[in-house]
Amino acid sequence: MIGFLAVILHLLWVGIAFIVFTSWRRLREDGDTTTVAMARLRPGMEASVRGRLAFHGVERTSLLGAEPAVWFDWKIQRLDDASLISAGRWITEAAGRSQEPFAIVDDAGNRVLVWPMGAEVRDAGKTTWDGDYPDTMDEALRGSLSAIDAESLHSTERWLPPGMDCVVSGRVEAPGPGYGPDMRGLIRTGGSHALRIAAGGPLNALAERRRNTRRAALIALAALVLAVIASIHA
Repeated sequence: MIGFLAVILHLLWVGIAFIVFTSWRRLREDGDTTTVAMARLRPGMEASVRGRLAFHGVERTSLLGAEPAVWFDWKIQRLDDASLISAGRWITEAAGRSQEPFAIVDDAGNRVLVWPMGAEVRDAGKTTWDGDYPDTMDEALRGSLSAIDAESLHSTERWLPPGMDCVVSGRVEAPGPGYGPDMRGLIRTGGSHALRIAAGGPLNALAERRRNTRRAALIALAALVLAVIASIHA
């Protein structure tokens, strides 16, 4: 019995240690990018830029929930109950994400334009639906999808609303004269890291991730100690 417990504890601390290592690497990536005020941005620098989300050009709404959104992604899945191989698994029926650029604006009115293609988006708003397609779903999208048994559907949508505080981390490009004097830069790629968009309170979120990583490290250490003790007594 003690030997079995030792094996479980060893597996536990190894698994938690892997999670801690992954979280630590992610925290290092976030910490490597310096937060720079928009007025001090220069072409070629990799920086984190803080501001409020704003539309660039036409205002838009998300396709499933009809939420005002500068960015959104969505997925519609169905439960497979017909195939013997994949029965009980969720199969993606349709999915997509917006590609249009949006702006982030600081208190002085400076703006940075962001292209979200391929970006890692964190802490976005999220809504899920079970059953039939949402009543608020875009009619053109609804018409393009095949009829599916409503009981087998699960839909998910994430979005970033205008006015929300946000931090974008990526490589800054020169905006060019056509964008106006308030446009301080363009961000299309992440540079040496992935392009990251963090909604909400990024500093608080970063501190919370650090606390969670420390807690996980302590749990892994405790599991290791208990595993060694159990192995000795096995």
